[in-house]
Amino acid sequence: MKKLLGLLLASGLALASSTLAAVAETEKLLTQAQSSQDSYWQESVDLMQAQINLLTQVEQALYSTQRNYVSSSYRKLFFQISSLDQYLEKYGIASQSSCNNQPLSAEKLAVYCALFNSRPTLFSLLAATEQRQGRLGTSEDSLLFPISGSSLISSDLTPQEGWQSSEETFDVTVIDSPKPARNQGEITRPAIAPIPQIAAKIADQKLIFLGLRSQLPAGYVLEDDDVFTTTTTRYRYIPVPKEYELYQAFLDQPNTGLSRLLPRDAYEEPNTTSRLKDSLREQFPFPVLSESDPAPNLPLIFEGEFLKFIPENLNLSLIADLGEVDIAAAQNLDANHPLIRYQSPQTFAGLQQEQRRLLFQKDGLSMNSAPLQLNHTYLVRLIQYEFAPEILEGKALPRYRFKEITMLADPKSYDVLVAVQPVKSWLDGSYSLLWQVVDQKPAAPIEDLADYIMVDSPLRP
Repeated sequence: MKKLLGLLLASGLALASSTLAAVAETEKLLTQAQSSQDSYWQESVDLMQAQINLLTQVEQALYSTQRNYVSSSYRKLFFQISSLDQYLEKYGIASQSSCNNQPLSAEKLAVYCALFNSRPTLFSLLAATEQRQGRLGTSEDSLLFPISGSSLISSDLTPQEGWQSSEETFDVTVIDSPKPARNQGEITRPAIAPIPQIAAKIADQKLIFLGLRSQLPAGYVLEDDDVFTTTTTRYRYIPVPKEYELYQAFLDQPNTGLSRLLPRDAYEEPNTTSRLKDSLREQFPFPVLSESDPAPNLPLIFEGEFLKFIPENLNLSLIADLGEVDIAAAQNLDANHPLIRYQSPQTFAGLQQEQRRLLFQKDGLSMNSAPLQLNHTYLVRLIQYEFAPEILEGKALPRYRFKEITMLADPKSYDVLVAVQPVKSWLDGSYSLLWQVVDQKPAAPIEDLADYIMVDSPLRP
């Protein structure tokens, strides 16, 4: 009996020992699986982040005349391609022509495919930077990318051949005096810009990676850089379609919009210091803030380091920096905020004097300007009137129009509060600008406007 009990006890101890060993082995396998899972996401995010940063540097190199900067970008592309190939081989079957049949979960597959499909773009940029070196006299013909082959740099092209398309008819083709990118030193000669297709590939690839941020597990962050890419003109007047996709959640809210914030010289005649080019303003008007017709607009630009307004007619424009806060913060401002308490003149002469006062005050001291800072929210107040041209130009109405005096003395007007936020900077110097209308009402009436309406007759009706 004792012998039987001993055998049972020994058998039980052995069973318990094997069970504990099995549990330990299972825990070890789970730990390894979790480690493998974490390793995949960390490597994926690191690789995408490195590629986003490199894309910015490469495009800056394609606009640069600094040989070392271009060569550095060229070498970094080789390393990036090598890292990408190692990643594709480690987590999938890199030899496949399509990424869709990889043994990965749906979430992992989306990231893997984004990296898989970025490989041709990297090779295109490698070719472009090599050709750039050739134009600068720093590279010989390559067996992989002969400079005598298809050009990726828009050298020696006329405006029509190299830049314009059926949708873009600007007369500016080459950046004659570009600003050097950070740490590039001084530009020594005019830059030859990359062809539009190359710049578009860079912009598209960045947005593809950034579009995956919502699919990353908690704790993994993909940072955007502060620079988007240029396209086919000196200035991009209209946001590209994928920008709208990036800010779709914001744009789904009522009274919101996305536009491009441009420097003053984007609207000026070439070789002048102050004359605005009417054709550009007509082709690319300032953002319209409502669907009514006519409607208030946002004539916001920047000059140097300050946000300013283009003076239109006798309209008044004021701006205040709310700081680095969410754009929704403008919805709950105190009623005693200076821009909200501001009362505009109600006489025609007073309106003229107020516009001049705001325009000629020094930057930083006027309510008409504010320092430009990325991701800051600004409150803008726009007071606009649809004055008849005869009133603005001081011309007399024909006698047959004297019945219109009452209507002309009460023009449509707008008093609009709108929050704006510059959220992305571009290599051409412009910014992506989000805006949201906070409040809108008619502007204060001009009480003596009828006194400034003349008719072509010695007698006033």
